[in-house]
Amino acid sequence: MRLGYGVYGRAEPSRLTGQPMLAARNGFVGASRAALNKLGVDWEPTEAERAYNEGRSTQVPANAVVRVKGRFSRRLRYGRNTLALER
Repeated sequence: MRLGYGVYGRAEPSRLTGQPMLAARNGFVGASRAALNKLGVDWEPTEAERAYNEGRSTQVPANAVVRVKGRFSRRLRYGRNTLALER
């Protein structure tokens, strides 16, 4: 499955529809983070995600957002999901 320019994610057929879907553990978020790691981009979770994981907040982050350290200007998307970047 194409995620962006020169970036692809592993696909597997859906058990329900038989259509190809991302085979990453956490769906699009997991596939996009794996792609960033493979591209050698330094990233970290956002403050909202860290607060939820540490138990300081009960709001679940709904959108795929990562904080990028350094230069990265590609767009990663799959269907209606787009990876948002914070600087």
